[in-house]
Amino acid sequence: MRYDKQTIGQLASELGFVRDTYEKTLRLVEVLQFIESDTLLLEALALKGGTAINLMIIQLPRLSVDIDLDYCRSISREIMIEDRTVITDKITLFMDANGYRHSDKSKRHYSLESHVFEYTNSGGAKDNIKIEINFSMRAHVLPLEVRRTAIPGIIQEIRSRCVSSIEILSSKIVALLTRGATRDLYDVNKMISLLSLNEREIELLRKCTLFYFSIGSTGIPESFDFDRLKSITKYRIRTELLPVLRKEEKIDLDEMLSMVEKFLSKLLVFTTKERNFIDRFRKHDYHPELLFDDQQIAERIRFHPMALWKTNEV
Repeated sequence: MRYDKQTIGQLASELGFVRDTYEKTLRLVEVLQFIESDTLLLEALALKGGTAINLMIIQLPRLSVDIDLDYCRSISREIMIEDRTVITDKITLFMDANGYRHSDKSKRHYSLESHVFEYTNSGGAKDNIKIEINFSMRAHVLPLEVRRTAIPGIIQEIRSRCVSSIEILSSKIVALLTRGATRDLYDVNKMISLLSLNEREIELLRKCTLFYFSIGSTGIPESFDFDRLKSITKYRIRTELLPVLRKEEKIDLDEMLSMVEKFLSKLLVFTTKERNFIDRFRKHDYHPELLFDDQQIAERIRFHPMALWKTNEV
């Protein structure tokens, strides 16, 4: 699309967003449209994180600033390696053809591609968007979902393969308790307020949260004391969160913290079988059936690359 300062400014004003951040979200959507249009990319990549929440699950409560994706086409390492270069090249060529510059800030790790693309926005300011693809999270607890959404006045419909909403929320909870970002707090609060989870879904959420803690960089904490939440101050809300929200939205930090902490205090109470899973996982003995009674789920994640790596079984 053509990024015209006046048009984007008017649309951003009507929706109550900051123009430059709104433009960044539109550019992210354009990347998602490209992914949707490409057979391999649509099959191989699943959207997760804040963009999935705020674009595909809940329609634009806040603006998105990056794209987080999981490779999901095959659990096979050999197929993943074959696909990885093709996927990266396709995205890089698309960005180059649309006037973006591949930044030196981009990083490539064993399991993660983190690409930063720089551009000059419609107001003449330098900006960038980040696209991250995780190639080790290629097995998922729950089936992936194809979601559709629209952006009023701009895009009639966009379709994207997404990680399930329960898994996305569980990963957000892990992120919130390990890094304490303001956007994580906002997203968790928004999801638990709007999703109306039933008893079975809450049980699944607890198990998914435990699983993602297990395979994450910090591992399973001995206790959940919510210390990270204390680092979120009104100053951080004002400088980090408000720029991506609608101007009329008011944030009551104390209320948000209270609601999230109350929910997590009830959620993160583990059963005997779940504690058995934790104890054995810490001893490098991975048994997903101890965590999930559903045999299909246990089989889906039995050979999860990160679970096997964390327990030294690869």
